[in-house]
Amino acid sequence: MVERMELFSTLFAKEKRKIGSFILITPVHYWIRKVAKLKMYFPNALALPKWEMFLNFRGVCLTSDQLITKSNIMEVRKLSSSDIDKFIKLIRVFEDVFEMENFVMPNKEHLSHVLAKPDFFVFVAMDKGEIIGGLTVYTLQQYYSVKPLAYIYDLAVLTSFQRQGVGSKLIAEVNKYCRENGYEEVFVQADKVDDHAVNFYRSTKPTAEEDVFHFSYELDVL
Repeated sequence: MVERMELFSTLFAKEKRKIGSFILITPVHYWIRKVAKLKMYFPNALALPKWEMFLNFRGVCLTSDQLITKSNIMEVRKLSSSDIDKFIKLIRVFEDVFEMENFVMPNKEHLSHVLAKPDFFVFVAMDKGEIIGGLTVYTLQQYYSVKPLAYIYDLAVLTSFQRQGVGSKLIAEVNKYCRENGYEEVFVQADKVDDHAVNFYRSTKPTAEEDVFHFSYELDVL
């Protein structure tokens, strides 16, 4: 076991030497991924006494124990009908990311009613208990099949947490939930001009991509 730990230390040291002084500006989540990858080969490492790995990141020294724990900070969960406050916080994330000027939040009673509907559900991503992203889904019953469809209506992640796998994790969790609950398909739309959104959804490895037009009819226009 000691030899295994020494090899673990050696591999990390090589990783550290490879980037040299770049360690000073490398994000902590980079090292979380690196340590997690090494842990695949050394599953019993945490059974040993605490092994010190000092990282010169903003003057903070972290141990391997702390790094492995940090990899589990982000949580993705499905909201229940009682999670109205979290739902409202997610809507605020949408407002921020989508730059919804002059947006007026509907009253809490209405939002509670929406959240309680059986054909609507919400997944959120949380970091240290705070909502950092999420998505909303509508269930569409079919007349071509007995299995329903899941339509992802909104998906957003706070800018400071983007490009860290949060959105992909949300998509994966929704796909898993829908698969386990008898849905036929999950689908989502993105504007052609929104390269960021289009590239993101392509990165999640969808089974199909369609080139369609979207038409809408505003009913309150005078």
